Amino acid sequence: MPSPISIDAIGFISANDCPSRDPDTIKMSYRNTQTGEMVPVSTFNLNFGQQRHRTLKFEINNVESKEFRFELKNNKEKCL
Repeated sequence: MPSPISIDAIGFISANDCPSRDPDTIKMSYRNTQTGEMVPVSTFNLNFGQQRHRTLKFEINNVESKEFRFELKNNKEKCL
């Protein structure tokens, strides 16, 4: 990103096929432009159920940065 963007909400959409492909949690952080350190924003616990193409939306405190990180965790069995 050439210049910082501001984020105050985020959404995640479930996979279009196998529910076990959906993440269980997503940890979001951003790089502080003044210190260069990654700062945690939130960990989102996702529960899509069995619904496909379902969107879960979350409001967050306003964050401004050029760099964001999303760490996805999935503890489910693999799709066959």
